[in-house]
Amino acid sequence: MKKWGQGRPYFLLGAVPFAVFTFLTFYIPNWDASGRLIWAYVTYCLLCTAYTVVNIPLNTIVPRLTSDIHERDILVSTRMVCALVGTAIVMTITEPLVRFFGQGNEAKGYLLTMTVYGIAAMFIFFLTFASTEEVVPPTISQKHSFRLTDAVFTSGSGKKIQQTKSYVFQHRFIHSRRSADLCR
Repeated sequence: MKKWGQGRPYFLLGAVPFAVFTFLTFYIPNWDASGRLIWAYVTYCLLCTAYTVVNIPLNTIVPRLTSDIHERDILVSTRMVCALVGTAIVMTITEPLVRFFGQGNEAKGYLLTMTVYGIAAMFIFFLTFASTEEVVPPTISQKHSFRLTDAVFTSGSGKKIQQTKSYVFQHRFIHSRRSADLCR
């Protein structure tokens, strides 16, 4: 796999499982409610795992594509714009596709729509693998230890780090509180 680079092989490894688990996540087996709930949890976790397999390399491959900082900026900017456009397209066409495929059966509509999305994503991952080449060799760096307590309790590089930590803590607290209120 080294001849394919560090990140590119994961596009191949994760593409088919991503499509399969997308289908399975929206498939509703003819089981009792407890069985369907377990099915939903398991298939969703597997879908998230398959997504992680392709998404982490997708987000970290840019430094291995070029060493030119300006080209990296263009690649990252293009990726972000395409992600926003793709999200807008999916948000716009999902409901009409569900109605079209479902013909009055919403579960069937979502299953077929998400299957189309999963297959499309699989081909996009294959295309990404085929059309990219990692040309910048990885650098060898010294290993260093990381401790969570150092990241949480040290002052970092100053006021900005503390403000960021405070914001993240407040956001998580508010989100958790709202979630708890919704469950009542």
